[in-house]
Amino acid sequence: MDEILKKYLAQKAIADFRNGSINKELLQVLCKGEYSGYFRELISPIDKELIFEKIYDLDDNVRIFAGIIIRPIINLYKIDDLFKYWHNCSNLYEKDYFIYALLDYQDLSEYYHGIIFQYIKDNFEFFIKSKREYLKTDLALADLNKKIKGTSIHPLSKKWIYWLNILSYLDLVNGKELIEFLNEIDTSSVNNISGTFYINVKKYLFEKLLLTIK
Repeated sequence: MDEILKKYLAQKAIADFRNGSINKELLQVLCKGEYSGYFRELISPIDKELIFEKIYDLDDNVRIFAGIIIRPIINLYKIDDLFKYWHNCSNLYEKDYFIYALLDYQDLSEYYHGIIFQYIKDNFEFFIKSKREYLKTDLALADLNKKIKGTSIHPLSKKWIYWLNILSYLDLVNGKELIEFLNEIDTSSVNNISGTFYINVKKYLFEKLLLTIK
């Protein structure tokens, strides 16, 4: 029943979003990760102009929601326009959540991956905090376990960000699970992203683990 309700809610919310009647306070709840997959199934190229308009809305919740549902059609936009929007995001959650949309961009160059990686390093404390607020921990850990094995990451080139996501859940992972998680890390190159880039991310992860594991 929960699945049916979420699908219905997603259909109603997207219809209201398209016609401009969505409850903006409700969006604050719907922006969470447990709902995002249901919304993205409903997004198509016909939403291109509407969503781009909404990521510049005056209301924070509207912008965040638009940035979350944009991922299925992210390749329809110019990458420079997307990064210009992201650089100017005024809300930290808005900026953080949009990272994953940017990393979905087909054949995103290592240069842009590097920009996002640097942003995470510069905003590390908020980055690990925002994951806990975006998705319930039980759902996040199950999802993360799949992603670290590369079985549900599209495109695979963004695998590195999920290595860093484990830092948000260290209090819920025992030593054995963490070792298994780290052993799954594969630093081989993907598409136009070099193995060197992934090795640098892995080094950073291990540096942070030494600081956070007590």
